[in-house]
Amino acid sequence: MENSNNSAWLANADQPLTGYPRVFGTVGTPRSLRTRGAVEDVAAMARKGGLTVADLQGQQFANRAPAGDLAAADVAAACAALPGGSAVGSDGGAVDVSEACAVLKNWDRTVDTGSRGALLFDRFWRRLVGGVPAAELWKVPFSPGRPGVDAEHAEHRLARSGPCTGRRRGRAAEGGHRPGFPAG
Repeated sequence: MENSNNSAWLANADQPLTGYPRVFGTVGTPRSLRTRGAVEDVAAMARKGGLTVADLQGQQFANRAPAGDLAAADVAAACAALPGGSAVGSDGGAVDVSEACAVLKNWDRTVDTGSRGALLFDRFWRRLVGGVPAAELWKVPFSPGRPGVDAEHAEHRLARSGPCTGRRRGRAAEGGHRPGFPAG
């Protein structure tokens, strides 16, 4: 059982709840990455067996970044592939993102106070999802039959490197990094 202040539909991902009044939430619709990540985490812990309150507390306070788990490697690879380590900025000029690329590559995918790269990825991610429709973001769009998140499966990878390169990458770097200011 898991609930991230969302619809009751996925309180148990193995046996989704249906047939309840709409006032209690929608059924079969996309969930936030927070909800999807928690569903996947709890299901994985339950499969191992011996699930304890301490396990659930550890998951709750893990400071994990589900979007980072899914997309940071793709973003870092697309960033590193930019010619000359430069992206196009909002003014049309070149933005050196080489330091940002290295930071994203080495980021530990958490949002702990010492997680160098968390803020940079957050700024990039917010700009990306604000400009790319959800149906175009992932290789395979959300499926009610597989509502969790799992970085090991290709369908939970970014649809293409395109949204992670060029102008979006440069603008994200502009928003989260200035020369002489640490990228992490």
